[in-house]
Amino acid sequence: MKNLSIKAPFLPLYLIAILQGMVFSTVPAASNFITSEQGLNLSSSLYGSLFLPMVIGSIICSFLAGVFGKKYGLKVLFMLFASFNALAMLLFSSLAFFPFNTYHLLLVMMMCLGVGFGGMISTLNPFVLSYFPNKASSAITALHACLGIGTALGPVLFSLSLQQGFWAFSPLFLIVFFLIVALFGLYSLSNPFSLEKNTCYLRPTSKSYLVGFSAIAFIYGILETSFGNWGLRYLFQEKNFSNITASFALSIFWLFVTLGRVITASITAKLSPAVIYKSLPLFLIVSLACMSSIQNPITAYLIFALAGLGCSSFLPLTITFGCLKYLDKASFVSGLLIAIYMLGYACASEGFALLKSMLDTSFANLYTFELLPAATLLVCCFVLVKKNKTSY
Repeated sequence: MKNLSIKAPFLPLYLIAILQGMVFSTVPAASNFITSEQGLNLSSSLYGSLFLPMVIGSIICSFLAGVFGKKYGLKVLFMLFASFNALAMLLFSSLAFFPFNTYHLLLVMMMCLGVGFGGMISTLNPFVLSYFPNKASSAITALHACLGIGTALGPVLFSLSLQQGFWAFSPLFLIVFFLIVALFGLYSLSNPFSLEKNTCYLRPTSKSYLVGFSAIAFIYGILETSFGNWGLRYLFQEKNFSNITASFALSIFWLFVTLGRVITASITAKLSPAVIYKSLPLFLIVSLACMSSIQNPITAYLIFALAGLGCSSFLPLTITFGCLKYLDKASFVSGLLIAIYMLGYACASEGFALLKSMLDTSFANLYTFELLPAATLLVCCFVLVKKNKTSY
């Protein structure tokens, strides 16, 4: 253990990211079980309301993680938010043994999940930056790739547990491994050292740049959620694809989100992160422009794959550039950007269907309307990221 701690003290950060992705995707993966009579027998409307406390908890704790990270140390926050994730899974698994007050217990569980997710991701970003100050874009993008891998593994673990007749194995497994990795981190990790300010791509520090990065995070949260949360319904309702075909298109989207992060993490040594960052909104613009013209499954798969590539590394690179711009406040900036991203996620999750109803329009038209914020995203990238002398 001692040798491992010396050779790879950052390893718990990437392991916890995989587990965090698994925890985050477990409840959506269990949606049919939660709402079925053979499962927890929750109505669809009550199930939908579960995500509000999760989003609120995530936004609040993303911000608080940034505020208190410098004061109490990221190592303390790492352990704190690991505990909230474990508590969320403990509450979920308890329903297999004590199925009382199911809805209220799930509300508390989702609040804990939001606190754990928002706080942990906000803590991991500056933590990784402290270990790799000269390879920030690769390190943070790799972290989010691990998160994506975990998001893909979570539904698999829950499905296998359910098929074996003991669904609670999935959350219990995550509790055990979350605590093991957290304890490993307690032994291996050290609080980040002071970061010297490096030469960045950006102009001299100005508060206006923080506003710009915040706007980018908010717009991106809306665009990603429009694909991730509403893409399946669009293909099913308006394009009349089967549920299997629509689900496969959504799976391709998330696959390419993760694949794009892996690619970015591996090529930033040769290709400037600034070039990658400015290119990604172009993928989103093209995919949004083509959404209304989807005619068959093949075109749907290609467009959702293109959208996945556009979304892939955009958030981690936004966090990277924001943190590098304000190195002395990296934990605050990371938490703020995650909180604002989650705010965009919440707005799109709740507002996409509401806007469709208010305007009496189609999903296809809403995707076309999103070309304007996508173009704004592209302009912001070119304004904020000006120079590319050094690779991070």
